Amino acid sequence: VLQRDELYSQSMTKKVYNKLSEKAREYLASQNGVILDATYSKEENRKRLIDQLHTLDMDASFYFIEAQAPD
Repeated sequence: VLQRDELYSQSMTKKVYNKLSEKAREYLASQNGVILDATYSKEENRKRLIDQLHTLDMDASFYFIEAQAPD
């Protein structure tokens, strides 16, 4: 069982976002829409995702939606 500090480490975050990108590209390549439910709170992660999705050479729109709720 992974400890909290391992689950939220930079390396684990990168692994998770890479897997999300991989799966998104698979679905988009087969002409399916995709919603990725992740924070993408850092610009570098959003940029990496967009760069990876652009490798598909398809006409697609990408939207990042930020939702905030009061405590």
